[in-house]
Amino acid sequence: MFKIFAILFFSNTYAIAMDVSKLIYINGEWDCSPQAEADLKLTNRITFNTDEMTFIHKGTATFIQGDNVESTISSVAIGTFKYESSLLSEKVTDISIEIIKDDSGFLKGAEDSLKKAMLTDKKPLFTILLDENNWVQLNKENNEKTTCKKINDTSS
Repeated sequence: MFKIFAILFFSNTYAIAMDVSKLIYINGEWDCSPQAEADLKLTNRITFNTDEMTFIHKGTATFIQGDNVESTISSVAIGTFKYESSLLSEKVTDISIEIIKDDSGFLKGAEDSLKKAMLTDKKPLFTILLDENNWVQLNKENNEKTTCKKINDTSS
């Protein structure tokens, strides 16, 4: 019985130590923007503060419609996060959304639906790779991979 307890305790302690060592890499600003498409350009930058376990997520989406008419919406989400067993879970505590440009009316009413989607999105992201410059995450619900590049290390 003692052997089983010791194995469970030490394996759990090792997993926690591994997660703590990864927090050093997570701390800072990351660019997680996907490749631009013909009709959509997304920017996605997230700053993680591992001392306080908080994040600030700044994003913009530019939709390009016929005749190259653009509509742009931006968001800033602030919240807390946890990182356990290679899973990143975020909880948004405050969000602001603003339509930057919308001459065509394409984004009319989008603020409320985007805000609701961001507040209800609670799926954790699984870390495939994490080092001082790169972070590859996997959404296990849809197998979508996100590749992030470190922009700025905010550790002191």
